[in-house]
Amino acid sequence: MQTGNNMDALENRGEPKKEPLSETSSVSLEQQLKLIKAILDSHPEPTIVVDKDLKVVYYNEAHEGENSSIPRIGSVMYRDYASHHTIDMYKETVAAIETGKEKRFSELTYNGGKKILCIRIQPYEYGAIITCRNITKEKEKEKEVAHARSLECIADFASLIAHDLNNCFTAMVGLKSLMSVELDNIERGTGNIADSVRNIREYVSEYNLSSKRVSGLISKLFSFSKGAKPNLEDISFSDAASGIEEIVRGNKSRIQYKLPEKLYRFDADRVQINQVISNLVINAVQAAPDGGPIIIGAENIANGESYVADFLLGKKEIHKLPNLSDRKYIKIFVQDFGVGISKENMAKLFTPGFTTKENGHGIGLMGSYLVVISHNGYMTVESSQENGKSGTIFSIYLPAKEE
Repeated sequence: MQTGNNMDALENRGEPKKEPLSETSSVSLEQQLKLIKAILDSHPEPTIVVDKDLKVVYYNEAHEGENSSIPRIGSVMYRDYASHHTIDMYKETVAAIETGKEKRFSELTYNGGKKILCIRIQPYEYGAIITCRNITKEKEKEKEVAHARSLECIADFASLIAHDLNNCFTAMVGLKSLMSVELDNIERGTGNIADSVRNIREYVSEYNLSSKRVSGLISKLFSFSKGAKPNLEDISFSDAASGIEEIVRGNKSRIQYKLPEKLYRFDADRVQINQVISNLVINAVQAAPDGGPIIIGAENIANGESYVADFLLGKKEIHKLPNLSDRKYIKIFVQDFGVGISKENMAKLFTPGFTTKENGHGIGLMGSYLVVISHNGYMTVESSQENGKSGTIFSIYLPAKEE
């Protein structure tokens, strides 16, 4: 391996030498450099040391295990080597060295999207240490898992639709039979004609309601089938939440926004995410029949860590959500101060067909959940039914664009 003697460049760069650890330390500078080499070579991820001009002075042994080229000592990082990034990594590294602040890039596409990399630039006195982790296989696995979850939801959803359609058609066939009986009575002159006419009208009305329900289910099915394949575009929170105020127009609820000055942009299907937010707002309105505020908010989430709020006790804690990877997300939440959700029902929320509404069918929330996971996102819910502290928060997490 060529790297054995290259770390010496750090010692002979013409910069002032570092003083020993202490006046009484028996560890020489040469021994310290050997220790640094050993530490870098033991690192499982490819690591490159560059000077202030971004020239490569050392790389560790992990590069030999990568299916990629090995950097040449003296070559300029992100110019002569690893230059096919979607952003100007040379500029980013120079900025890190000049400011002395670490930079992290959680998901960078490289070489036309063939690789997805996680890169950390750690500046130090003589340049920077760059660590690069290839997460392509991890991302492919995540897509496979998300796809499997989508297929599972699709199967559950299709079963639910089929069950509801069957119930509707059974009712319609029964109503048709009852109407036939009443018409036969009228033709034969048996029974009271006025009663038969009244009954037929009632049956027709019920038949029309079932017909509308069938139409609504089919519409949901079409909407759901489109939801499996989002049409991604670069959008902002305001794009996703456009027109939401119309939902509360004319009732006692009112929308309040809780937003920071700047929010991450993200790739999403504008129509689908707008529908998800609309569904959550509709649920919030129905959960608070006496009206009141409905809070729609958003937060920037770094490295998959979220501030999970116990809004009942006024506490906040940083919580690592297990389904989020170490990257940036935008969190969008809808909060109501209605009756809340019982612990029993919380466990059933995403069960196919579950609903607490008299005329509900359990499709809205499940469809919203599917849309979110089809965007490689995640959905959470917090709720309480304590007196004076009742309410619910639905939150969705969507991968944000790297700046």
